[in-house]
Amino acid sequence: EMIIFSKSVRRGAPNTFIIGDMPQGAYELSNEDAIRNALRFIKEAGCDAIKLEGGERMADRVHAISNAGILTMGHLGLTPQSAASFGGYRVQGKTINSFEKTLTDSIALQNAGAFAILLEAMPSEPAGQISKQLKIPIYGIGAGNMVDGQLVIMHDLMGFHQPFRPWFAKCYVPEVIDEYKRYVSKLD
Repeated sequence: EMIIFSKSVRRGAPNTFIIGDMPQGAYELSNEDAIRNALRFIKEAGCDAIKLEGGERMADRVHAISNAGILTMGHLGLTPQSAASFGGYRVQGKTINSFEKTLTDSIALQNAGAFAILLEAMPSEPAGQISKQLKIPIYGIGAGNMVDGQLVIMHDLMGFHQPFRPWFAKCYVPEVIDEYKRYVSKLD
């Protein structure tokens, strides 16, 4: 499905740098699987790079994919595909141990060949400290203003996952979403 979605994005944005989000199960089993599936994003979907979750434990995969000539972005902090393993959608990096683990993971990804890292749902200060200590760009989703760039997820801005709404994402069209929900509920 992510290949299909990524192909659609490429068709709609033919001259834009696109990063395909590797789904859980597409890269964990082996370096060969990781490379094969990353190549699918490049060849079939027309992506320029891929993104995967995981730090030190995925460094070998990042290294293999990068060595295959594919730009690879890491994703740390709140990692939605594995959120259940750390108690759900919770801010990460709030404790010294959590910060140190994220820093260690960030350095491992950088050393493995990641071209950038996405930190999600982290306090500004820890995210900023990680950004200062690495040589590659650090982007944030709800990670404050001390990183190199910001991402905002369309579903968060549109309020598609109510009642959950990230604290850092203002919903710009709540009335439209509420009206749509009323309309859909009448169809049931």
